[in-house]
Amino acid sequence: MITATTPKEYTSRDNIPEQYKWDLTKIYPDWETWEADIEKIEPLIQQIEALKGTFSQGPEVILQWQELSEELYKLLHRIYFFCSKKLDTALDNNQDIAHQGKASALYDQYEERLTWATQELLNIPENTMLQWIETTSKLQPYSFGIKEIYRTSKHSLSEKEELLLSNFSALQDKPSQIYSDLSLIDRESAPKRVILKDATEVDVTPINYRILIENTDDSEDRFKIQKAGAEPYKRNLNVYASIYDAVCKSSTSNAKVRGYKSALEAKLDDNNIPVSVIENLFITAKKAKTITQRYHALRKRELKIDNYRQADRYYPLKKLSSNISYEEAKNLCIQSVSLLGTDYQSAYIDILNSRCVDVFPHKGKRRGASCCSVYKKANYVCLNYEEGDFFGVEALAHEMGHAMHRFYSEKDQIASTLYSSLLTAEVASLLSEQLLLKTVRERFNNPEDKLALLEMSIDQTLKSFLTQTFFANFEIETHKLSENGETLTADTITKEWNNSYEKFFGIVTPKDDPSNYTWANLFFIYKIPFYLYNFPLSFSAASNIFSRLTNSPTEAESQKTVDLYLDMLCSGGSDHPINQIKKAGIDLLKPNAIESVIQELDHLVTELENCYLEN
Repeated sequence: MITATTPKEYTSRDNIPEQYKWDLTKIYPDWETWEADIEKIEPLIQQIEALKGTFSQGPEVILQWQELSEELYKLLHRIYFFCSKKLDTALDNNQDIAHQGKASALYDQYEERLTWATQELLNIPENTMLQWIETTSKLQPYSFGIKEIYRTSKHSLSEKEELLLSNFSALQDKPSQIYSDLSLIDRESAPKRVILKDATEVDVTPINYRILIENTDDSEDRFKIQKAGAEPYKRNLNVYASIYDAVCKSSTSNAKVRGYKSALEAKLDDNNIPVSVIENLFITAKKAKTITQRYHALRKRELKIDNYRQADRYYPLKKLSSNISYEEAKNLCIQSVSLLGTDYQSAYIDILNSRCVDVFPHKGKRRGASCCSVYKKANYVCLNYEEGDFFGVEALAHEMGHAMHRFYSEKDQIASTLYSSLLTAEVASLLSEQLLLKTVRERFNNPEDKLALLEMSIDQTLKSFLTQTFFANFEIETHKLSENGETLTADTITKEWNNSYEKFFGIVTPKDDPSNYTWANLFFIYKIPFYLYNFPLSFSAASNIFSRLTNSPTEAESQKTVDLYLDMLCSGGSDHPINQIKKAGIDLLKPNAIESVIQELDHLVTELENCYLEN
């Protein structure tokens, strides 16, 4: 039996009220203005090229290079994101597709023609450059980027070698593009009709199967739906394995060429993160195994099923007694950030009410949720909000956390240091989610809602911390196989997937369970290798900041936590993430922050156990 319908979407964007659609004219009023900015790119590149061979003349030349590069970066970013955001709401618009292709080509041209600059900078002794920065105040906003070039220089290649690699970049990106094309075909394949026990017929696709499971009361029906949803990926499993093998080979080859010990070390070095941080994460996160086993034992008991499968883990024990409209979600999110101060809350309201949020799903709109900031123009949020699906409320809080991060970053940073690393960025979004859940738990306080929200709090920790740790471990282990010369097949990938799952959740996955193939649909491992380790670390930092905000013994202590947090937001991308988070009071080099997450998970599961014992 299905207890709720599949989410609806507008058939046309034209039917959506204007206040729920973003206004991209804040970036460009029309395509003619966009084209006019494109005409500015070539002269800027030529001005930078004219500086070739002159860097050693002094800090004035370095400043000129940096200022021209900054202007070029702002233009390229604005040009690209305008057509990218246009395309987000019209994926089948050929004109927008062509415009994005043109913008991407500009980026490629910029990178290819200016690869020489790094090597020319490195010809200047580092101490000389540091002295120039110290004595030239206008160079100081660019200091982090310049120092990073020197820090990573031992892994830089000669100008000729860098140019050669840049020419192969499109080829190296091809596996991820093939994945996108294949997964799009599979996602949009004809629905598979499933007949449930009560003779209800449902059409299942890889897109809708999760929400169908969440609203299907019978365990066997849930299993049928999951099998149908995974079928397109299972059908092409060997192809996905070949694509992932190529992705891993590309990552490991790039790392080897640049002299890194592993693909992981190469990725971590981008943000100066020691490998020991990831090792500590894995060691500590394993301590959650017995807690998750208790949680799922409780769920199995309360659901009264003997064969508790992966599909059953998506089904909530309790649901909120009322659906939350988008306007209600806005108000909950606004209320949730009150702990961060009136200035923060006012800026938050301004973004929500200035047509910077594209709210509802419709035909031709990109799925999921995202945030994009265009320097000194606007902070945009893209949603696919569905009343009755709490994920939409969480997504609004999450993406608004990113938008507020960029808002504060823009106060102190130049355009090229506006964006922080993902590790720092996700602290803001995940803290926003935790503040939201606190507010919702205070607002919905009847016994049924209390149980539903307690379960949501547990699932938030499992989703953002433990599941992402499992994903990261799987990705690292499969890359190790590739680094050892092994060709990844569907069987070896599935084996590593199940080994990693058992390592952190303590659950052995049966061979017939469709979750065995979930790796084939895990977007990030194909498109952005070594992306997922950020989330459990970010969640750990966010949880510790949340604890300090909500448990400070005095108002002064609470305000200190707010001030440190806002300072972290203002620092944008001007420092390494471990340093930024440490300045906010959280040291990720030590296991304490991660251990506190395990302790809080234990507390939440114990509370849920006690609630059901009382009932």
